[in-house]
Amino acid sequence: MCGIFAISGPRRTAGNDVLEGLKNWSIEDTIRGGSRFETGREFPLKRSRKDLRSKKEFPSAQEGFGHSRWATHGGVTKENAHPHKAGRVTLAHNGIFENYLEYRKKFSSYAFKSETDSEVIAVLIDSFLPTGHCE
Repeated sequence: MCGIFAISGPRRTAGNDVLEGLKNWSIEDTIRGGSRFETGREFPLKRSRKDLRSKKEFPSAQEGFGHSRWATHGGVTKENAHPHKAGRVTLAHNGIFENYLEYRKKFSSYAFKSETDSEVIAVLIDSFLPTGHCE
């Protein structure tokens, strides 16, 4: 099963809360995926193809999100694990972007880091941010 778990609150426990949320969401024996947390200075991006349950502690943060899903495009690699970052956009996505290869070709100047449809979505959204609208 896949899931996205996000939290924002006054306590700085978002990291461990997100990990606990993903554990409760998953029906598998392992959680593979990634996370991103706002720590006050930066948004560190953590991705893994290993079981995240072995993590002892996640960053101290007030907000963040985590993601776990089965691979649909590309292999089970750290590069393909969510979330994906493109410019100002960090994205976790569940679902299938059927014609992502068509859009990947349109953004051939972008140095894609994964084989996923989700990274294409992040690039597409980031391309709209300067203008504020879709064409």
